This record gives sequence, structure tokens and C-alpha cells, in this order.
Amino acid sequence: MGNRFLDISGEPTSSDDEYNSSSVDFTDRRSSARTTSKDDLGFTAPLVPVKPSLIFNGEDKSTPSSPITIVTMFFNMKIFKDSSPSTRPMDFYIQNGVEVIKLKYPMVIFCDEITYGPLKEMRDQEVDSQQYPTHYIIKNLSEYEYYQNCWHIIDNNRKKNGYPADNRNTVSYLLMGMFKPLALSIVHKMNLFHSSHYAWVDLGCNHIVRNLAENYKIMLDNPQPKVRTCYIHYRGKEELSDMIKFMDQGGPCGVASTAFTVEADYVDRFYTSMFSIFFEKLTKGVGHTDETVMTFCYDRYPEIFNIYQGDYYSIFSNYLEPVEDIDSIINFFIWSAMNCGRNDLAKDVAAKILNANPGLDDGRKNFLRSL
Repeated sequence: MGNRFLDISGEPTSSDDEYNSSSVDFTDRRSSARTTSKDDLGFTAPLVPVKPSLIFNGEDKSTPSSPITIVTMFFNMKIFKDSSPSTRPMDFYIQNGVEVIKLKYPMVIFCDEITYGPLKEMRDQEVDSQQYPTHYIIKNLSEYEYYQNCWHIIDNNRKKNGYPADNRNTVSYLLMGMFKPLALSIVHKMNLFHSSHYAWVDLGCNHIVRNLAENYKIMLDNPQPKVRTCYIHYRGKEELSDMIKFMDQGGPCGVASTAFTVEADYVDRFYTSMFSIFFEKLTKGVGHTDETVMTFCYDRYPEIFNIYQGDYYSIFSNYLEPVEDIDSIINFFIWSAMNCGRNDLAKDVAAKILNANPGLDDGRKNFLRSL
């Protein structure tokens, strides 16, 4: 599979044409925050008042409970000092963010002073704020401590070791991706809606996920235990054992972070696991996107995950069972898992595909049953 990563807009990109989810090869390939933590990284427990503006539907009042809270962000990437000509304009995200903004669930949105106005206007037009409250945390991404501490480290690493081929993958882009576990940690500590689960949803994911308006309830009305995320292209321990060598490929596709759910009891472990690997990458002079961090995170800490399979297009539709992108699952998860000696994973996924797709053609049925 090619070196794909997901643009914050929701668009996967690739450095080559190897990836093709529309075909399957059955040949044998086994061989080859009213309050928030003063410490932005969350290593200290106390909650104290901080500088960012926190606005809950324009006023401060008690909030209802909800089984799930959506967490998302929208920062104006054009204002960052390392913004590139390929950085998408605000209008692109606003246009593609409407489907997420209109979701009728309690929502926490991290934004800046520029993006807050358009976001609030859209949300107020689409959703009853009394029934589905929204909490805005207004603070520039560059003001968070982890951004300030890490930006120059990543920049120096890239000066020494080379820059990513795709110039959209700036230092700020990587740091924005790593904001996801931090944002979930902040929201969990705030506990605004007393939710049992949190759903991270990229604001622009409607640009790539299939039929968001029809499929969002599959995920958001049925949150599963642990960290439930889509694993697209399986990566084994041997491949991941040499982090520097693995990252020489750029940002190989693995776990998707476009949208995923986290059970409240697992937020802290997810946060600390993700940042431990992130800092390890910085120490070794590498770093691409949060998705490569999450791929290593699953390899190191599989006990906190509850993975499912699909592609970027089927992140919502496949959340409960694999009903779409079956060829992609066979090509990039099942075969890869078998090549890595994880026949247990391959057989488990094959059984789920067979159970969820009784009308599957005989060729695929026979292949999956043979595992």
C-alpha cells in the first residue's frame, strides 16, 4: 500500500499509485473547558482557570448528560508561520464541515478567534442549542504549551533529516494532528456532559467518508468499549520494530484517525500512550502524522484498543461490522496480518465479513472460509 495519510480535510493522499481498494488479489502473498489543566499536556491532575475563552452556547449554565460527546477542532492553518501554498483555505473546511457541525449531539469544538464566528453561526442554524449544547474552546493552537515546546524540535529534525514530500505536511500540521488525544483529555477532565464515551470526528471528514449523513448513527448511537478505531493496513511488529526505518517511507497507512470513539475510562491511557510514542518519535528525529503514532500505539498497547476494519470511506459504515470495502480489508488487513504471522487476526476478520455479508460472492466466501 502506498504512503497515504489523511488530510485534515478528510482527503487521503498517497505518494504512489500502489493503493487500489477496488480490486482484490487472492493469490498467495504470505512470503513476501470551563476549566482546563494548567499543564496543556495533562501530566498534572489539578484543574485551574486558564486564559482561553470557553463559551457554552453563549452563557454559563448547568449541562445535561449524554452517552457520547463529539469532539472536533477547526484552526485557521493559513495563519501559521509554516503555512504552505498547498494549505487549504478556511472556506474549504467550512463547506465540508457542515455535515459534522449539524450532528445532533453535544459537541465540544476547539477553535481560534477567526474560526469561532463561522462555526457558531453554522451550528446555531443547524442545531437546537438547548437540546444539543455546544461548548467552544477559543485558543490558538500555537498558544498550547505542547505546540510551543515541540515546534522547533520537529523543525530542526526536518532540517537535518529531510522534509516530507507533501508540503501540506508541515510542522504545524503534525502538531495539529497530535492535538486530538490532548483535546480528548481536556474534554474528559471537563466532563461537561457526563458522557460514557467521546467521539473524535474530523471537521472535514465528509469530504472522504461515504454517506456521512446516512451512516453517522452507526458510530455515534452505538459507542463501543475501549478505543474503537478503523485499522486499514495492518503493520506487524517486525515492520514497526525499527521506527526510523519505517518512517523512511514517509507516512505508511495503518490506523485511521479520521473518526473514532474512546470510552471515558480509556481516555487517559490513550492520551499518555499516544504522547509517549510521539515524544519517542521526536527523540529519534522522525514524525509524519498522528495516524502513524496511532499505528505504533496499537502495536505497543493493543489492550486499550478495539479495532475494526475498512477504509477511509467506510469509517462510519463499518464501525459495528464490515459491510463495505471488503476488497480493501482482504488486501490490506487480512493478507498483511497473515504475512506478519497474525493468522488469528485474519481469521477473526474473515469470520466477521462472512457473518455480515451473507450475499458475498462465492469466490470471496471460499477464500475467507479457507483461512
